[in-house]
Amino acid sequence: MGEALRQHHVGYWGTLRPDGTWVHDGGRDGGLRRSVAGLCGTASFAWGAAWTLILSLTGCVTYDLPTTADANLHVPGNGTVSVTDLSCRPDGSAVATGVHVSGLSVTGGLILWSADRGLHWEVVRPDESMSDVTPWFLEDPRDKNQSPQTLYVTGYRNAAIATAVYVFSGHPLGPWLISRDNGRTWARTTPLAPFGLSRSGERDARRLLQVDSAGTLAFTRVEGGLNPLKDSFVVLVRSRDGGRSWTESVVPGITSYPHALLSDGRGGVVIVSSSGGPSEADLVVMQSEDSGERWTETLRRKRDGWSWGVAGQLDGEVFIWNQREQSGRVYFVSRDGGRTWSGRTVPLWQPFRHIASAGPRRWVALSVERTGNEQEAVAWVSIDGGETWSAHRTGIKRRRDYEAMGYRSTLLSLGNGVFVAHAGGSHVARSSDNGDTWQLHNAALPDRDFGLAANCADGDGLVILAGDYGLLTRSVDFGVTWQAGQILGQPR
Repeated sequence: MGEALRQHHVGYWGTLRPDGTWVHDGGRDGGLRRSVAGLCGTASFAWGAAWTLILSLTGCVTYDLPTTADANLHVPGNGTVSVTDLSCRPDGSAVATGVHVSGLSVTGGLILWSADRGLHWEVVRPDESMSDVTPWFLEDPRDKNQSPQTLYVTGYRNAAIATAVYVFSGHPLGPWLISRDNGRTWARTTPLAPFGLSRSGERDARRLLQVDSAGTLAFTRVEGGLNPLKDSFVVLVRSRDGGRSWTESVVPGITSYPHALLSDGRGGVVIVSSSGGPSEADLVVMQSEDSGERWTETLRRKRDGWSWGVAGQLDGEVFIWNQREQSGRVYFVSRDGGRTWSGRTVPLWQPFRHIASAGPRRWVALSVERTGNEQEAVAWVSIDGGETWSAHRTGIKRRRDYEAMGYRSTLLSLGNGVFVAHAGGSHVARSSDNGDTWQLHNAALPDRDFGLAANCADGDGLVILAGDYGLLTRSVDFGVTWQAGQILGQPR
């Protein structure tokens, strides 16, 4: 175990020793020496694989990107699939959403389905109107105990020819599709909820929740003027009659972007959001005791950016942490349903990129630290609800100039103390003791720079990781051994 890191160690440069202890050199985190590289890494994270390639070609960043030959998800005939979402189904099947990429062109959204736990996949093209849609999954919270659970797919239109128009008018939502057989077949259906337009074209924080015992459904939506960073406001949209009708109410104190909507299912609701533009945004937490009728501001962090991560459950512990490099050593914890928050800081070169639960008051976080001429993914373990943290090497290392390593990393909890992490390259790090020790396992991936942002697990050994560049790998023994998935046959 490394030395526990307490809050008075905040914000200093230092060295992570092999035993996990941290030695700071007394110098403040400057920022200017990394500003250009950090900006490029942020742009790469925000805009995806195409921008990563453009930035690397212009010399803004230096990446060793996967090639078409590295991909394992080849569409029969031409191109690869970049996976956007994954769902491991209870019958042992798996289903994925993605976009068909041919060269530098994205030619349309599609769905993949696997009958053998993610090894072999079929391409499903359920509707030609998805040709310009970036799809993702949505589940109805009312039928979570139904078998098989109904699965929905929708997504926002991202046609390149209309992107300039969408910036001002908003990206329209594509068709809604429904599957009642764990993703094997799909049909058009009516919208599950009126999600409306999206300024970014991304899924954002759109998540449908059942917020009380009366069955009230709720989600958040951003409305506003021409400047989505300053002229916007957040709307809570609710239905009390099973989705037949919806009412809207403006959430006070928030003017730009909701990061998460949380509920305890008993009327307690929390919205974690930013208010203002990226360089001057406040972190704002609004809390309601009555399913969103009345709101109380329970946390405001002034001018600290708008890239915040959220983890945990409202009826247990909730973590909010800053994912931006400039001020990313800050995190907040609530143990009373979001009514009160305590703040902490940790001495990291980069902030926590992920936080995952390892049980009551035990958490594992992932950051990327500089060691010599390399960057290394480091696991941070807390056994006291985030009061103190100890550092543990994962063994995942990349070149020092791979600035997007942290943005493109993945940390996944599989239960029973097992975690898997990836931050580029051919190996996955695995821990079977709640993050204390880690071993590298060959994941059947290329030794290049990329991320695997989509993942799922079924609790019975199946783990699937996937992302851009046509890359997907799966394990059926909780991350010990891995096989690359592949697409078989012609689209049906």
